[in-house]
Amino acid sequence: HKIEPSLLNSIKFVSSILIFDSGVGGLSIFKDIKATLPNVHIDYVADHAAYPYGDKSEDWLIRRVNQLVGQQAKHLKPNLIIIACNTASTLALPSLRSQIDIPIIGVVPAIKTAAQLSKNKVIGLLATPGTISRTYIDDLIADFAQDCQVTRVGTTDLVHLAESKLSSKPVDMKVLE
Repeated sequence: HKIEPSLLNSIKFVSSILIFDSGVGGLSIFKDIKATLPNVHIDYVADHAAYPYGDKSEDWLIRRVNQLVGQQAKHLKPNLIIIACNTASTLALPSLRSQIDIPIIGVVPAIKTAAQLSKNKVIGLLATPGTISRTYIDDLIADFAQDCQVTRVGTTDLVHLAESKLSSKPVDMKVLE
């Protein structure tokens, strides 16, 4: 994940941020924000107990994300919340925003950017099974990538490999291949 500079500029007056993810993937967002805004306090919450989110039911996930983010928002009192998980963002943002009176930014697949940058108008979307099948993704493709061929690949295997790598654990290259 990469944070757009324009977004970082718009949050430069924030003093405390809560970053929420199902695992450690959002640490790249933490890193970008900390590098750009070193004086901002950031709390990072990872829901390893339920990781990965991509294979959970939608109702269960919405309840889980609302409960955890709501509890942490009350406890930590951030000025801004970032949901650094594609699955949680594509599913729970509307309910979170209706329950929490703090600005919430979600992280979703960069279909708009991919469509703009693609020279051959072919996009591969690699995400969890839950993320690739959501109507949110259908809407992103309809709004920004109608002129593209979008191939969706849903897997949790790569989530586990990425989490291992980001946790400094060895990654079996044969499994990756």
